[in-house]
Amino acid sequence: MYEILKGRGLPPPTSNHKPTTKYPFDQLSVGDCFFAPGAQTYEMSNFHNAAKRYARHVPGFRVAVRKEVHNGQSGLMIYRVN
Repeated sequence: MYEILKGRGLPPPTSNHKPTTKYPFDQLSVGDCFFAPGAQTYEMSNFHNAAKRYARHVPGFRVAVRKEVHNGQSGLMIYRVN
């Protein structure tokens, strides 16, 4: 049986966990974007899934992914929308 210790006066533990990702989500402000050259349309879900995992630690984080040509190179543009 466990003993409950009431009134200890200790703050709850805090997490020092910083979300990690291979994409630069932490550098994006609302309205910013980054380009993933050579990425194909079928890889759009990879960016969305990575953004969802990142959003677990950053409430309200959302992205939009669009296929675009940037500087003559085809790829995916990832925009931070919120």
